[in-house]
Amino acid sequence: MQADALVVYLDNRYVEGSSSPFTRVDARGNTYQTRTLDDGSHYEVLKNIPDASELADALRDSARSLEFVELEYFWYASYRLAGR
Repeated sequence: MQADALVVYLDNRYVEGSSSPFTRVDARGNTYQTRTLDDGSHYEVLKNIPDASELADALRDSARSLEFVELEYFWYASYRLAGR
């Protein structure tokens, strides 16, 4: 990607009573949910929901002008790619 490119992430937040519950946490702290498809099949999916500091730490070397916003059911973040 080109330096100064705009990057935007959007995902849902965990909201008790609205979100699928976490069904497992692994040794590294990753959280998982079990999802059921219309055909009745079940799948375990990795579902980590970062907070502002976790995301800032993960993007420390590649992002500038990070903005992190939590809404009632969603969060979004935007930033510019740092130059190399």
